[in-house]
Amino acid sequence: MPAIVFLFWLVVTPLLLANRMLNADGDLPRHLRHGETILATGDVLRRELFTYTRPGIEFVGMEVGSQLLYTWVHRMAGLAGVELAASAIIAAAFALVAAFLIRRGTDPLLAFLTAMAAAMVGMLHWVARPHVVSYVFIVLLLAMLERERPPKWWQFALLFLTWTNLHGGWVFGGLLCGIYMVGWFLEARLAHAPPDALARARNALMGGLIAAAACFVNPYGARLPAHIVYHFKERFLLDNTNEFRSPTST
Repeated sequence: MPAIVFLFWLVVTPLLLANRMLNADGDLPRHLRHGETILATGDVLRRELFTYTRPGIEFVGMEVGSQLLYTWVHRMAGLAGVELAASAIIAAAFALVAAFLIRRGTDPLLAFLTAMAAAMVGMLHWVARPHVVSYVFIVLLLAMLERERPPKWWQFALLFLTWTNLHGGWVFGGLLCGIYMVGWFLEARLAHAPPDALARARNALMGGLIAAAACFVNPYGARLPAHIVYHFKERFLLDNTNEFRSPTST
């Protein structure tokens, strides 16, 4: 079933959603230009080079790894290659959803239908941009937190160190660890709680702490988490970014 989900979206996405994948907004050209500049200079962007009104201001990038990945693909296979790469990442994410459900004991047909329904609900934001890698990482983290044998610290570290340098969605990974920590802690206080509930709560706490520490291991150091905190405190950005606006205002 996971293979069927993967192959279906790998074929359907570039065939039916090509225009949206490449032209939904202007972010893809910006990411490609940033990637080309990084490769040309041998360093990440630290000053804004492309803003007409405020040239030279400090710049912090949250997607350096993804920008380089898309740029390498673009050099080898052009925009068609970029679209196919993004489609493969998206297809892998929902194939992992199906695999996760099957491992949890879900009927394979129900797992297939659930993964397909989740994909159709989320396809509105399928664009060839760095954020699609977070689809994969959030499912991987969910599978780690749900499996019978809790993950080791280095597995959390490997996941979050990679994620931090690909996309800012690692913030939601840290929040997910916090949600699981609270949930397992509350279960530990119940009369019929699983015997390992408290140990699982501690494991999720460890994952959250590693997520917080990993966010400093990037080309910008402490400036990256500071930038993200600033982003979520800036009222103008919250009011004018569609992803953050309430349903009644969009």
